[in-house]
Amino acid sequence: MIYIVSGQGYTTMWLREGEKKERYNWSEGDMLSPTLNAWNQHFNASADQPARYLLVSSAPLINSMFNDPAFLNNNDHVFEERWKKNIVQQPEYTPVGTEGAEIVRMRVGHHIPDLPGREMRERRKGVLGITIRPDGDMANNHIMEWEVREYQQQDSVSPQHRHPWETVYHIMDGEGYVILQRDGEAKRRVNWKKGDLFVAEANEYHELRPLNDSSPRFWQMKASGLLYKIGNLLIEDQLRPEK
Repeated sequence: MIYIVSGQGYTTMWLREGEKKERYNWSEGDMLSPTLNAWNQHFNASADQPARYLLVSSAPLINSMFNDPAFLNNNDHVFEERWKKNIVQQPEYTPVGTEGAEIVRMRVGHHIPDLPGREMRERRKGVLGITIRPDGDMANNHIMEWEVREYQQQDSVSPQHRHPWETVYHIMDGEGYVILQRDGEAKRRVNWKKGDLFVAEANEYHELRPLNDSSPRFWQMKASGLLYKIGNLLIEDQLRPEK
């Protein structure tokens, strides 16, 4: 998963050598996700300005699972059906529930533009959002999950969460702070503002709070797909403290 932090350019993606390359133009705030095991190459379109991106990869998980560099670096299997779907799939809301994250479920192909300025649906009162589940919601990927949320009211505090996986946060706009705590340990506070990035560690409670009337918007990413449907991890409420 590739988030464009600054600059502009384009990325080419192709499935096999010699086949047509798909081109995706991008600028600050866009997100890309190549089909698994497809080729991709990034190009900076500016002669004098750098392009910067944030890349979150499942490589550590896959390396740990197979522990075989030859297999990981020379596997030529292609995901033909995923590739075909990802080329034509445009970003669209596809809700599968009536509350919370399921209201703002979205399906995306290889590219979704302008996450910081994108018009979004209401997830709950005072909170807008996009949710990408690790069920093939973006690029038919089954490992990564991500969300975009915007708090439109100062009292729209996030519920307190705890997950068995780490969560990466990138602040797109606004300012505030997060309270982080592991069971039996002291709370820690991290102040954040536009452009910041922080990580909630595995099994750490985290609760975001905005400051002033900044209507903060943030992006969060977690590699939950490998664990999400194992045993009682399917039931997210079991991972949250009582209200």
